[in-house]
Amino acid sequence: MKFSSVLLACLPAASAASVAYKAPAALVARAEKNPESCVIPKIFLIKNFVVQPAVNGTNDTSPVAGFKFTYVNPATNLTTSCHYHHRAQGLNETASHERFPCNNKDVSFIWASEKSKMTAVQNICPDSNGKAEYAALGNLRVPISCIPGSCKARGYNFKGLFSEIKPIQHQAHSKVVRKKHTRGLSWFFDGFN
Repeated sequence: MKFSSVLLACLPAASAASVAYKAPAALVARAEKNPESCVIPKIFLIKNFVVQPAVNGTNDTSPVAGFKFTYVNPATNLTTSCHYHHRAQGLNETASHERFPCNNKDVSFIWASEKSKMTAVQNICPDSNGKAEYAALGNLRVPISCIPGSCKARGYNFKGLFSEIKPIQHQAHSKVVRKKHTRGLSWFFDGFN
């Protein structure tokens, strides 16, 4: 068997492994037309992941009170800091888990504490007004071990793969309908009795 045959046999598996999702055709066309402003990312990095343990009884559901990390996407040259606290308010979209924003408005994450799983969400390929129409999502398991009063991740730097691209559903401002009411005034005057 020739070496070239073996090499050709391996190519489809290698190319399939490099992309964990299929981007919509319109997005691929946009990325090809505008490669400087529209990059379809494959990986993301979580760096300097530091866990804050819960202080005696402050968090009944998890021994982890919070964490902070740096999100890096080498393909889009985006770096931002992110943090989570178990009492923080998320973006609270229609997802089953709350999304927490990072310092850069185009990046957020979902934390599923029961599974130690993070879903990174990055808005990609903004239009001419700077509004992204798609978001790349990728899951990453962050193994955290805790003993009373101390928690730490098994590692500080992690690499995740984006696994899907979803269109962003921007909430349109609902039209406010105001009814014009004429309110009558009624005065009670009893005189000086």
